[in-house]
Amino acid sequence: MKLKKHLIRYAFVYFVIILIFTFLSRTVRNWGLAEVEVVSIQSGTVSKTINAKSILEPMKKTEILAKADCKINEVYISNGQIVNAGDKLFKINTEEMSEILIKKELEIKRLEHNHKLLKQNAVSKNFDQITREGFDIDRQFIELDIESVKKEYEILKRALDSPIIYAESFGMVSDLNIIKGSTVLKGQEILAVTEIDKGYKLNLDINSDDVSAFLVGLEINIETNLGVATAKVESISGVGETKQIRLINITFPQLENVNLSENLVSITHKYSMAEGVLLLDKSSLYKINDNSYYVYTVSETEGIFGKERKVLKKSVEIGAKGDQYVEILGGIDTSDKVIISSSIPIIEGDRVR
Repeated sequence: MKLKKHLIRYAFVYFVIILIFTFLSRTVRNWGLAEVEVVSIQSGTVSKTINAKSILEPMKKTEILAKADCKINEVYISNGQIVNAGDKLFKINTEEMSEILIKKELEIKRLEHNHKLLKQNAVSKNFDQITREGFDIDRQFIELDIESVKKEYEILKRALDSPIIYAESFGMVSDLNIIKGSTVLKGQEILAVTEIDKGYKLNLDINSDDVSAFLVGLEINIETNLGVATAKVESISGVGETKQIRLINITFPQLENVNLSENLVSITHKYSMAEGVLLLDKSSLYKINDNSYYVYTVSETEGIFGKERKVLKKSVEIGAKGDQYVEILGGIDTSDKVIISSSIPIIEGDRVR
């Protein structure tokens, strides 16, 4: 009887020792397992950020050109100055222009006299038909010259009547090319007035994959190195991988009376690619080729010493690709625990902790 009790006792102690050694051995082995971080699949929004650079241009910029050769008597403005409609810009020298006007009058009279002679010769019987036709062609050219000189004459006359040039609209003076006493030639740019209250425009070159962020007529918010701005999409053009987006009516609410034209701006535009979809962190995604991807998930089973965790490899189908997340179309669902990081490299079938 005593022997039996001793045997039972020894057997129990042996069993306990085996369990302890098994537990300790398992614990030691677990220390060598990869430690992984997992996340559950949740729904949300796939967002993407577009970064680009472009040159700001004013929506409306009026260039004031010299209508004739003239000398500047007074300059009332400076570069960067804000002007209102009706403000003085500059004054021209009327004495020199009066002399030019007299010359134009004489030129018109000379051309009209020549025109009269050619007209008479064109119908004269003293010349053959071919010669008369030549006179007729010359007469037509002179008619064009008369019309051109008369237009110049009217412009000069109006300038003499109003030697002071005024701003036609609110804006900011730029490209000022004159000082008091300077001489300008006909057609030369004297200055420009940028109507800063009308906003700005620019062109964006983007990847064709991002064109869905822009719809013609859509008003959007964009972030720039100059501040937050609002803009309207005017047009989308281009073929192939690159599309050109035309943004207009760009305004910077926090900036007032600042000429931003010709500025190289850095633009950031964040948009939603897909909403209310299953999300997968891009860091957990492995690429086989352009159309095939897989992830590692963790399966958990109950064992005698607790939960056992093993790595499973699952193919996934994805849709929209955002900055941090991609859209899941198939292969995994909300019941899966997806591995997003591991302390050491893993493969399918590995035990992990």
